[in-house]
Amino acid sequence: MSLEAFVTLYLFLPLITGISIIMQAGLNRQSSMQVGLLTAVLLNSFIFFMVSLCVWVIVRKGWMTVPPAFQIKDITQIEPWFLIPGVLGFLIVLCMPFALQNMPASVAFGISIATQLLMAVIWDYFTLGVWPTMQKVFGLVLLFIGSVLMLT
Repeated sequence: MSLEAFVTLYLFLPLITGISIIMQAGLNRQSSMQVGLLTAVLLNSFIFFMVSLCVWVIVRKGWMTVPPAFQIKDITQIEPWFLIPGVLGFLIVLCMPFALQNMPASVAFGISIATQLLMAVIWDYFTLGVWPTMQKVFGLVLLFIGSVLMLT
């Protein structure tokens, strides 16, 4: 794959993620109105597990070539803290549909996106040692102002 194709793919992935996040939360909200939020979360988690398991088996058996980041490594090296992302994922799937039951998606996601970018700047600082530039700080301020404006 050419460098241009990789760059295009890596720019496309966040777009797909953004669309998926909105669609997942909105659809979970809709389904939770019929079956209850915890049942909707359980169904979502079951489907996530099944799809993950199928892809894992396909890759493990060598039936599909994947980039190095997706290759299966030594699973005996699992540490207890590896479970934390699963708990955080549960909170995302639980909290956002609940928020959407009580406020418009534009408000909920405006607050969420501003908070995510703030956490990303903090994460970069503590894990990579990258200081936030003035442009990033200004961008964060604008995002939070935008989030407040979405409340009106």
